[in-house]
Amino acid sequence: MAVGPRLTRIRLPTQLPVGPVNAYLLRGEENVLVDAGPHHPESLKSLEKRLGKEGVKLSDIDIVLITHGHVDHYGQAGEISSASGAEVWVHELDREMVVDFATAYDERSDFYRRKFLKTGIPTAMLERVGGFFDYVKSLARPSPIHRTFRDGDTLELGGWGSSKSFTLQATRPAPPASSPGRL
Repeated sequence: MAVGPRLTRIRLPTQLPVGPVNAYLLRGEENVLVDAGPHHPESLKSLEKRLGKEGVKLSDIDIVLITHGHVDHYGQAGEISSASGAEVWVHELDREMVVDFATAYDERSDFYRRKFLKTGIPTAMLERVGGFFDYVKSLARPSPIHRTFRDGDTLELGGWGSSKSFTLQATRPAPPASSPGRL
């Protein structure tokens, strides 16, 4: 769905209860993909199909900008970077989650499992929650990070010069259980 002359919203399936996630294509001298979707063949196929409708191939992506460290937003960033040579940009607080998702997610999962055990959650329910954590873990692959940003940074995107670039302000309103870095 075109949001503007150079901005297109792309809805990607997530295979999660939250439903589809929005990614955005910013077209210009640099093609920027804002969020990448989860690592899943259906998501990648949807992304390639929608990019194709815009006359863009995966190999045309120059930057993958990750808004925050949830698998449905960055899970296939590494795949896209490998296919296109695109740089991957992420908030510095989410860097470890994207670079070494398995370790970071195991730490997060263990934290929640310990919390749930303290509340007296039944073992069967804890096993279901653990299974869900394991499934979510399958929806991301490690990604190289080429640039990090921090709260207050201004990102000039599109390569048209400051008067025509998309400018995003990095902020961090992280609610509980959310990602610490958020754009």
